[in-house]
Amino acid sequence: MKAAGIVLAILLNVLLGSAQTNPPPGPVEEKVRDESDPTQSVFLSVRNEYFNLNDEAWTNSLIIRSDRVFLRKRRRLGGKLGILTRFDVPMVTTGVGGTTHAGLGDLYGQALYIPWLTPGFAVAVGSGLTFPTATHRSLGGGKWRVAPVVAPIWFFPKRKGFFFVKLQQFVSFAGDPDRPDSNHLLATPTLVYRVRPRWWILLDTEIKTDWERDNHLSFRTGFQVGHVVTPRLAIAVKPEVPWGGHREGDWALKTILTWYRRRD
Repeated sequence: MKAAGIVLAILLNVLLGSAQTNPPPGPVEEKVRDESDPTQSVFLSVRNEYFNLNDEAWTNSLIIRSDRVFLRKRRRLGGKLGILTRFDVPMVTTGVGGTTHAGLGDLYGQALYIPWLTPGFAVAVGSGLTFPTATHRSLGGGKWRVAPVVAPIWFFPKRKGFFFVKLQQFVSFAGDPDRPDSNHLLATPTLVYRVRPRWWILLDTEIKTDWERDNHLSFRTGFQVGHVVTPRLAIAVKPEVPWGGHREGDWALKTILTWYRRRD
């Protein structure tokens, strides 16, 4: 699965909402400040993810993603709580042993609950679900998978960015009995920092522990550069390098176009 899940998508939206050019003082500044909160959610994200894998295999996924955020204020304890939802539709092309296949991959849905969200700290907990909808064996895992997740997030002052650690466990529980079971943990520390009013950088490392393969460890480190094109459109590019004794490929490249919902 991807290094980055729904928490990253929504919190990048927080950063991008505050990454506009400096507004003039007064009521206009207050309006921009309002638009930088997480109630402005992702309308549509188009992601192209290419992975150069081991044994001269490769895969390319074009992922259509939509997120929604539902927040409300706490009456007694202060801060906010809410729910984040995400749904991915991947169109996958793979090349294995000189043979290429293309079609629909495994659909993915996710819902996260935010029990606490303040200007300095937040926590998200929930679960994802992978649907074995791939139209060919090489395009998906062939298994239903549940993926509980928890992610504490720390926001930097002056909306400069944030840091979070996502812990997500993927476990297969049904599907094609001829396909291998899945049971692995992803731990992904991620740093996002706004370097200029319309530019941000992201640095993360995905640590995978595969319980089905003698607890094998593999790593993938990525560096993303993003740019706010308009108040509702952003673009980002992210190369990644797998490493470690059990690395799952040679390199990867991701490009992301994101459109945000218009605020009322």
